[in-house]
Amino acid sequence: MTDSSFDLGTYTQVPISAIVTDASGNVLSDKTVFTTPDSSVVTLQDQADGTTVAVRVSSGSGTVTVTGTVTNADGTTASGTLTLSLSSGSGTGTGAAANVELVAGIPS
Repeated sequence: MTDSSFDLGTYTQVPISAIVTDASGNVLSDKTVFTTPDSSVVTLQDQADGTTVAVRVSSGSGTVTVTGTVTNADGTTASGTLTLSLSSGSGTGTGAAANVELVAGIPS
């Protein structure tokens, strides 16, 4: 499990993706499900190309944690988190998954 932080600043949205690896470090193409417990800070929007974007809900500052979870065929899970910090602004495989690293893209 990898936990990361990212400062969204005053930008309105940022793509979220995951790098999923097995215990040996092999990259897997398993589906990652993204969730956040607080949709008053950001919402998660699935895009047509299969990516997910975290979109700012209000212009206020705050933080929110996005969790990415992969469920293996045997029902076990692996997850990682990304804590997004928002400044006040104007915008609103080869084995079982063992690690999920969430990666923030280029804000817009």
